[in-house]
Order: sequence, then structure tokens, then C-alpha cells
Amino acid sequence: MAEKKKLTFMALVRDSGWWVIGEITRRALAEQGFEVEVAWAPREQRIARVASGEVDLAANAQYEVIWMYHGIGQYEGKPITDLRAIAAVIQPCWVAFGVRYETYLTSIEQIKERKFPLRIYTPHARFGGKLSSQGFIADKIFEAYGFSLQDIESWGGKAWHAENGGQVAIREGNFDAIMYRATPGYGPGGKRWQEATIPHNMRFLPIAPSILDMMVEKYRMTRGTMPRLLMRGVDESMPALYFPYRLIYTSKHMDEGLAFTIAKTLDERAEYFFETHYPTSYNPNLAWRAGIPLHPGAERYYRERGYMK
Repeated sequence: MAEKKKLTFMALVRDSGWWVIGEITRRALAEQGFEVEVAWAPREQRIARVASGEVDLAANAQYEVIWMYHGIGQYEGKPITDLRAIAAVIQPCWVAFGVRYETYLTSIEQIKERKFPLRIYTPHARFGGKLSSQGFIADKIFEAYGFSLQDIESWGGKAWHAENGGQVAIREGNFDAIMYRATPGYGPGGKRWQEATIPHNMRFLPIAPSILDMMVEKYRMTRGTMPRLLMRGVDESMPALYFPYRLIYTSKHMDEGLAFTIAKTLDERAEYFFETHYPTSYNPNLAWRAGIPLHPGAERYYRERGYMK
């Protein structure tokens, strides 16, 4: 079957980590005569269109694609088993919880103990769809500590996010805490951390080991270490939820030859992964470790090259 030459790659908002991977894919495949459109749509639309084969490719955090395929987390009881992986791309980030020194908070437990009226920024923006997966994770962590964003607001606090003026609140210093992903070099989403940690003194609070263990066991998260000096205020390395990969995925409907070509081209143009504003890299010895079934075409490439033993 002749390969189709016009492809669509669905991503999150422009310049996000997902979008960066789409641009890398577009650039690499252009050398093989492909025209790749990088497009945005709310998450539920992206997933449905990829799973049906209407759209060719997409990228999401690896844990979220695992949730989709296996029907866990936000997809509890609703597995999307038509999805297939092309490549896992390295884009490391950690869940970070930082508070301003003026709060005098030294542990997350104290928020509930003091019924602290915290003005907190979290990843609860919906971007036209359902709650973000990072917002879901934040809610589960808060729940494990015995409180919620609704509790914080009932104590006189404020739940900020990207769609209710939260970014302006950070810029103006109208906040006490942030719970958000943190990336090396701040990254696009890290603009929030830049505007918070540079002008303000912040203390980073570790998530309790028992809660990290619960998230790993129940939601197939990865436990890692947020490194010292990742940002101003991260004075010591600390245990954290760690998201090392984003996954380029498609559906079982993609032609095997096309999936082979995509996997091959990404490998042969791996240098493009380093030429981005978002810390990104590619390792073919890791790219096949997807957490969901590989597309047969991509698997054939990794096996033929000896990456999969």
C-alpha cells in the first residue's frame, strides 16, 4: 500500500511539550516528503479522532496514554484499546509543591491542620474539555492529605488556575503556593515557576512517601527524585512523582509501513529533539518502552535495528 503523504499530529496548546514533539515530527518527516499538520483540539476530541484512525498521530504524557489504554485513572472502566505506540520521547518533569516563606508552612499536612486560607495555583484548567490529568493527580494527592480545593476556598483561600486569572495572580504576587509540573530549564509551563520563584522566596515541600507509593500502585505513576537546584528554592533533592516520557501514539488502523517509516525517521533524525526550547531528547533503546502495545510497524523497526532484544 502506498504511504499517505499528508498527516495530522494532534497536540495540546501551541508551544507546549506536546506541540514541540509534533513540530519535531513534522520537521523530520518533511525530509521524507510528508506534509504534517500540527493541530490542537480539546483532549477528548484528540483521543477519539486518533483512536478511530481519523487523525494519524498525537502526543500525551506516557502515564495518560497508559490510563487511556488500560481504562484507569480518569478513564476508569473505559479502556481505549485501539491505541498503539510509535515512540516514547524523553521530556522529564516532576510534580512540585512550593509555598512562599511568608506562609510559614513547612509541610503539606499543616494546610489542613491550620485550615490555611491558601491562595494556590494548580493545573485545573480544562481548555474546553474535562479536568486535566495533572489536575486529577493534584486532587488525588490533596484527597490523600484529607482536604480539597473546595476546603481551601471555604477557609478563605483561592484556587487559581490558567483559566481564571491565575497566571496574572502569580505575576502580581497574589498567591501563596503553586502545585504544578516542573521541568529542567523551566520549560513553557515553567513560566509560572519563573515568575514565582525569581521575585519571591519559596520553600518546596515533599509529598509524603506513603502518598507517593499510593499514586504509583493505584495509578501506575513513576516515583523519582526532583533534583536539587532544578529551580530557585529547590535547595535539596526530594522524592516526587516523576514523568520521564511523553508518548507519540496512533491507532491500530495506521498502515504498518507508515508506522515503520515514522519510527525509522524519528530515530534517524534524533538530533532534532535537542533543537527545541523545551528539554527534549530521544533514545531508541528506550523509545519502544511505551507501556501500551507498539504499533506492529514501529515494533518491526525497533526489532530489526536490535533495539528490542
